[in-house]
Amino acid sequence: AFGGHLSTLKTLLEAEADVNRCDALGQTALHYAALRGHTKLLVLLGELVTSVNVKDQHGRSPLHACAAGFDPENIEVMLIPLGLAASPTLRDEHLDAVIALLSLKADLHSRDQEGQSPSQLALLGQHWEVAKVLGEELERQNDCAKFWRGFFT
Repeated sequence: AFGGHLSTLKTLLEAEADVNRCDALGQTALHYAALRGHTKLLVLLGELVTSVNVKDQHGRSPLHACAAGFDPENIEVMLIPLGLAASPTLRDEHLDAVIALLSLKADLHSRDQEGQSPSQLALLGQHWEVAKVLGEELERQNDCAKFWRGFFT
């Protein structure tokens, strides 16, 4: 999922690979697809996983990973254990991925172990478009006050 190879993922699924399996960091294929903004993989995996809100050892969901993917520090934290480096194009690929995760009912209110929500991570990473989409979804759910209150508490 990390490399974005849809055909490889389909081959693995045909071989009955466990889409819910976690690595040593507690991350699933859905986390890695979200981190890299691989929307097609997210949609495919999202329909097969037990939960799109599964959390890793830091309490981060795939939506957290996608929102945090805009912060090079957060990208490096997730990639360094794999011996990989961040791509400068990550920022451009995540907006559609966030929208896909929202359509799969990703939890906007989920908090990681540091108390951060996905919308807070997008704001802290200064990715205004993702923060706007997350804020609009919260507003659509009549929850705009929680969005702003959560960021400032």
